[in-house]
Amino acid sequence: MSETEITGNICAVCGITAVQRCTGCLAVTYCGKEHQVQDWKRGHKNVCKAYEVVVNDDLGRYCIATKNIKKGDVLLREKPSIIGPKTVTPAICLTCHKFMMPAPGESNFTLCSLCRWPMCSYICESSPLHKDECELFVRKKFDPNIKFSKLGKVESNYCSIMALRMLMLKEKDPKLYKKLMTLESHLDQRRNTSLYQLLGMNLPMCLKMLLGREKVDRETALNLCGIFDTNCFDVKVPGAKVNARGIYFEAAMFSHSCRPNARHLFKPNYDIVIFATTDIKKGDIISLSYTQPLKCTLERRLHLKEAKCFDCFCERCKDPTEFGLYMNSILCTSCQTGKLVQIAPETDIESDFKCDTCEATFDIEDVKETKKTIQDAIKGADKSSPDDFEAILEMYKNTFPPNASAFLEIKYALLQLYGNPNDLSPEKLQRKIDLCVELLEISKILDPDYGALRTTLLKELQACLIVFFKTAEETKEYKELYEEAVNIKQFEEKLIK
Repeated sequence: MSETEITGNICAVCGITAVQRCTGCLAVTYCGKEHQVQDWKRGHKNVCKAYEVVVNDDLGRYCIATKNIKKGDVLLREKPSIIGPKTVTPAICLTCHKFMMPAPGESNFTLCSLCRWPMCSYICESSPLHKDECELFVRKKFDPNIKFSKLGKVESNYCSIMALRMLMLKEKDPKLYKKLMTLESHLDQRRNTSLYQLLGMNLPMCLKMLLGREKVDRETALNLCGIFDTNCFDVKVPGAKVNARGIYFEAAMFSHSCRPNARHLFKPNYDIVIFATTDIKKGDIISLSYTQPLKCTLERRLHLKEAKCFDCFCERCKDPTEFGLYMNSILCTSCQTGKLVQIAPETDIESDFKCDTCEATFDIEDVKETKKTIQDAIKGADKSSPDDFEAILEMYKNTFPPNASAFLEIKYALLQLYGNPNDLSPEKLQRKIDLCVELLEISKILDPDYGALRTTLLKELQACLIVFFKTAEETKEYKELYEEAVNIKQFEEKLIK
C-alpha cells in the first residue's frame, strides 16, 4: 500500500477531515464510528488487512506486516476457493468430505440416487457443491464403481474430482478460475515423478470423457494437479474426520518458515482462519509452516523439496545447531564429546558434517546411515505399548544428543502410547506429565506462544493434570502451564465459532 493511503486524513465515506484510523489495516480513516461501521458493511471488511502481498525472485509471492501485530490477532478469514478430495483417499462424501462407512446392517456405502457416488445423506446429495458435477456424471453415464470391501481401501477415481471442479469453474466463475490459474504449479519439477507419470496416463482420459476432448489436454490436467499440490491446505475440522483439501487463494500468499509466526485453523464450515501465534513487527514476513516442527533440518528440507518444490533457507534451516537444540546432529565418534553439525546448511542442503568440538569432518551419507539405524528401530517397535520406545531412548542415548529429532518424535509418540490419563498408574501418569513438560520447553524455541505444537502439548498436559490433581497434592510447579492451557483452549474455541 502507498504512503498516501497510510497517512491519508480524509473520511472514506463522506470525504471530510478525519483522524479515526481503521485499526485493522491503518490504511483508511473515518470521521467517526458511524461511518467506519458503514464502510465496513459496504465492503471494507473484504480488503482490510494487516499485511500486503509482495513479490521477489527468491521467495515469489509472500506477505509482510504493514503494522505491528499482536499475538492472537486474526490476519485472515476466508472461504475455500475450491475444495475436494485428496488425490488418494478412501471413500468419502463428495459434499461434507467425511469418511464413509456402510450403514448398520448394510454391505455397501450409501450412494447418490442419481450419480452413484458415495454420499452420506440426501442433504449432501442435494448440495450446490455436488449439483453440477452430479448432472454431468449422469449425462455422461459415468459409473464411479466404488463399493465397500474393506476398511480404509483407497479409491483411484477420487483423483479426478478436484480437477473437474476446477475446470467447471471456467464457465461457472471464470474470474475465480483465472485467478486460481495464476498460482504456482512447479510442474517442470513434478512431471517426471512416478505420481505425475501415473496421473498423466489416467487423469486426462477421465476428464476428456466428462468434459470433451477439446477442453482438456495432458498438460492442463497435470498443471492443475501441480497447483493443487503446491497450494492446497489439508482441511482438518475439530471433531470430524474430514479427508479433504482446499485452495484458499489469499491464504496461499503466505510463505513458509520452519519457525512460523502464524498458523491456521478451520471452522466447521471449512472457512480458514489465520492468526498470529506471536507478536509480529511491522515489515516482518508473515509465515506459516508446511512441515512438522519436530523433524530435523535434513528431513524438513527433503519434505519441502519433494512436496512443495523449493529449498528452504529460513532462519532455522540456516542454523546448523537449530537454535542450540542440535536436532539434526549425532554425537561425535572421534572425541566422544562433541556434536556433529552440518557445515554449510545455508547454501547446501547436502553439505557434510563437522564436530563442534574436535572439528573432525564426516560424510553426510555416514550421518544419514546412523540416523537410519534409529529410524529402523522405530519402524520395528511394538506400537501397542510404550515399552519398546522407552527402550530405544535408552539404547541410543550415547549415539544422539538429548534433543535429536528422533528422540523428540519418540517422546511425542509416547504421549499417545501412554494413553488416557485416567487409566494410568501414578508412575506412568508422572512420566507422561514429564514428557509434556520436556517437550513444552522445546516448543518455546521452535513454536512458541500460540504455536500449533505448543497448543497440542498444553492440551495434553491439561488432561493429565486434571487427573494428577485428584491423586497428588497440587503444586505451583504446573500452575502456570495449566492456566496457559485453559487460555489457549478458550482462545481457539472462540476463534472457530
